[in-house]
Amino acid sequence: MGANLSYEYAEECFQKFAKAVPLPEHTIEKIEKGVTPYRRPPYSFVGDGFVALGDSACITKPFSGEGIACTWILCDIAAKVAAAAMQNGNYPTKQRLWDINTQYMRSQGADFANLLATLIGAVDCTAEENEYEFKKDIVFNSEDMSKMNREFAAKLSTPEILRLVSKIAGGLLTANIRFKTVKALLKAVMTAGALEKHYKAYPESPEGFDKWVTKSDKLWKKAGTMADRITKTRE
Repeated sequence: MGANLSYEYAEECFQKFAKAVPLPEHTIEKIEKGVTPYRRPPYSFVGDGFVALGDSACITKPFSGEGIACTWILCDIAAKVAAAAMQNGNYPTKQRLWDINTQYMRSQGADFANLLATLIGAVDCTAEENEYEFKKDIVFNSEDMSKMNREFAAKLSTPEILRLVSKIAGGLLTANIRFKTVKALLKAVMTAGALEKHYKAYPESPEGFDKWVTKSDKLWKKAGTMADRITKTRE
């Protein structure tokens, strides 16, 4: 069971799940607890003679929290850039390593920013709406999830977008989805698109970094966080 906020909240979520879904007869023999850095990665991974990778860089899939496979994207970029930076005995300064940031943020970083911001809006619904979305394959479409696991991104074709829109429209007409929920999702999608575009314009050198960060902070504040949504529903 995975959840934001705390171990206690994760246990609370499991109890809700156990009440909603009949479980087979079982005996709990062992409980293990751990954490995953489920949040947006830092704006920069590098410093003088330094690069953050893996969990320390918060590289996880926004739709599952898994990080092992996708972090190799950053590792591959870092290995190539660092090797070039240290040729002929050169010291790997932040300036020399900066392209690690640029290459990652403009690729998987932009895709993950889009996904995370979209999911923040997608989960902002009632339990009943969530149940309907699962039944109709609206948010957690099995084909989309498989595609995301392969490509680490969610790029819907025009026919796929039209099918999704028709399902959401059907939910509105049958009162299974509130207009408020659709409005929140549309806002999240628009913010997610703006974030992806912004990440694809990541600066090529540290000189443009501060300006880029200022806009990033504004966009992420607009997107909010999963914890924001959970706290709101618990109040």
